Parts: sequence; structure tokens; C-alpha cells
Amino acid sequence: MAFRPHALDRERATLALGSTPLGHGTSGVITRLEGGEKLLYKEYAPRAGRVNGTALADLVESGHRDPELRSRCSWPMARVVDGDQVTGFLMREAAGGFHRTVGAELDLATRHDFAVQAAELVLHLHGKGWIVGNLSIHKILWRHGEIFLVGCDGLRRHGAEPVVRPTGISSVDDPWQPPTGPDFDTDRYRLALLIGRTLSGDPAVRPGEPLFLDPGFPDRVSSAVSEMFARAGGPRGGRPAASEWLQSLSGRKRIAVSRPLLGGVRAGVLSDSVPEDPESENLVFVTRDPEDSEPEIFEFEILDVEEDEYAVVVEPVAEESPDLSVPAESLGRRVIDSPVYAEQRELAPRTPVDDVTVAFLVTHVADGNGRASVADLARLLGEEPSRMVMLLRSVRGLLNVEQTEVITLKDNDRTVVLNVPLLEEQFLEEDEP
Repeated sequence: MAFRPHALDRERATLALGSTPLGHGTSGVITRLEGGEKLLYKEYAPRAGRVNGTALADLVESGHRDPELRSRCSWPMARVVDGDQVTGFLMREAAGGFHRTVGAELDLATRHDFAVQAAELVLHLHGKGWIVGNLSIHKILWRHGEIFLVGCDGLRRHGAEPVVRPTGISSVDDPWQPPTGPDFDTDRYRLALLIGRTLSGDPAVRPGEPLFLDPGFPDRVSSAVSEMFARAGGPRGGRPAASEWLQSLSGRKRIAVSRPLLGGVRAGVLSDSVPEDPESENLVFVTRDPEDSEPEIFEFEILDVEEDEYAVVVEPVAEESPDLSVPAESLGRRVIDSPVYAEQRELAPRTPVDDVTVAFLVTHVADGNGRASVADLARLLGEEPSRMVMLLRSVRGLLNVEQTEVITLKDNDRTVVLNVPLLEEQFLEEDEP
């Protein structure tokens, strides 16, 4: 396959790599970038085989279009190249406080929350057409209220080749996996296995086998989950989708409908949403002995760790969000409060930048005589420079009314220029006496 350059490619020779690798696996080595970018570089090892640069570019493009992928996954942010060879990719570093697995000390409510978040993430990925493939408890980092999926270069489109060919066979693979490799149905099997083992604390139970949940789970949850787990061990085409798991975890059951196996159909058509239930209520979890004052803590041994299952987690640190507040009389605040800006927002409701950020950027750039360094803005907002360019392009779409050049990127996207008089004319002229 001929090499095709990508707009976000980074030359390996320009990377400021740390001196000591952070992780090794069968497919490559991970090293942290120095200089505050909060990125990791995965370089593929020769034994990984041919790197599918087109598949990796597709992953990169999807990540820049979807904020949820960037926030919940170690998603590839840019390919790294050496001439016309793709050597690896850059990805986000997991924030502090994440645990390697969920097998340490979790109460029932936390286990339930982990299962819900895993199902939500798979639902989102399938809706975007991505097959996870190697979905396991070892691929998901956890901290209270959040999960983070690692090893995302292993995802593939339905019917497409992966970035690199997987090596070996996992002991948590679907026994009915087709010879062509993972698909949406094998993902459903692995999701069931992950949820069943997490909720039961049994590290060896498989879909189709009896599932024994702690009596502290509400009866309606235990019943619905057990039914889903039994179905997941059945024939391909009838396994519960992520949306069905979300309903079972809420204690609601769905009528099982057999789905046709995928041929050339895109994934999104099979990822149905979860309807709201006006009669739903909060789930209450109790310990084995309701009279105990301390919650029951569960521990179970983690099995089936694969050779290439590694992740890099920085030491827990107290992360402070950047202060983006600006005075009410500032230019940025006046712009986002204007009727014209409200109309622009209605025209582009899904623009991935919030009003607070827009107000901060407008005020900061205007205070700098209408010019600012993209690198400085990235530092102030705690963003990667490549991500900062994407944000600024979104801001440009909001502020450049009727193709006017209110805000532009110059110097190969290294400088942002704001035409303050034109901005005031477009957005604030009605405010003038």
C-alpha cells in the first residue's frame, strides 16, 4: 500500500522523547514526550509486522471529530512518520488517579457504575462503526466515576483491516469468533464476559454459564443481568447489544430480537439508543449483611493477562482546571452574550468548543493586540497544540459571520489573528448608542 501523508502527521525526528521507555509489549514501545504536551508515543516493533497507515489515519481523523473518544480513550491523535514510513502514533496520557484494573476493592455500586460506563462506551464506539476487538477488563482503566480505554490502535472498522495484525489468541476470545477476526458480535460476547465477571467477582465465569450475583444487588437487576449473560453465550446474531445491557443494568428487560449477522452493513444501524423510562428509579445496593456499618469489599484475582496488555498511568496528582473566567465587561463575554453569537450557535449546535472557552480566547487574543501564539493558547487551556488548532478552527466557524475574516490562523497554524474592529462590527454594533 502506497504511503499517503496526512495533515496531522508528525516527523519522528522532531519529537522530544523521554530517555526511558514507559512500557513494552509485543507490538511496540511507549515513551513519554517531553515539553508539556501530555502525549505518549507508541513506536511499533518490527515483529508487529506491516503498519496499515490508512487505518491509523482513519483513527486519527475520528478522534479529532469526536470529543468523547478523546476524553475516554487513549485514542491516536497523530501518526508519527519517518520519511514515507509510519513508525507509530501519539496518544493522550491517562490522567492521574486511574487504576490498572477494577479488581482491587470495589463495592457493589461502584462495580455497577463501571459496568454501565463500559456498556455506554461500547455503545458509542459501535455507533461510530468501530469494532473494539480486544475488549477486556485489562484494557479499561478505572477511577471513581470514570473509565479510560487503552490500546485503541487495535480498533478497526467493520470489514476493514486493523492497524497491525493481532498476535496470539486470548483466553477470553469468543469461542465462535469467525476466522476473519473480531466483529460486532464478538464484541458483544466480550462485553458480556466483562460485565459478568465484574458484577459477580468470578474471574472465570463465561457467558452461558450460571451467573451468581451478590444478594446486595436489586433483584430486578440480578434477574435482567443473568438473562442477558445467558443470551450472550448463545449463537451469533442473538447476543445482547450494549444498549440492551444498559437496560438490564437499570433493572429493565427487553424482548430479545435476533439480529442478522453483519455483511456489508455499517455498525451504526445496529446500535439502537436506550429509550427513557419515566418509571425508572435509582438503584439501591446493600451489603451482604444490612446491619453491618461498613460496606462489603470484594477482591478477586485477575486472570488472563495478555502479553501485550499494558498501559501507562501517571502518578496521581491534583489536576487543576485552567481558569477561563473573564470579566462581564470583557470583549469575549460581550460577544458570547450578543444576539448574533446566539444565532451562530444555532447554526452550529455541535461545535466542539464551549462559550466560556470562546470568551476567554477572544479576550486573551484581543488583549494581545489581536495576535497570539497557538502554543501559548494551548498552554493556557491545558490542550495539546494539535488539538488547539482544531479548537481554533471551530471558533473561526462561529465568529466568521458570512465568510468574513474575523479570526484567522497564520504562519502554518502557529499564530491566531483576530480582527477586533470587524468582530465588534459583526457582533456588537447593535449595542452601540
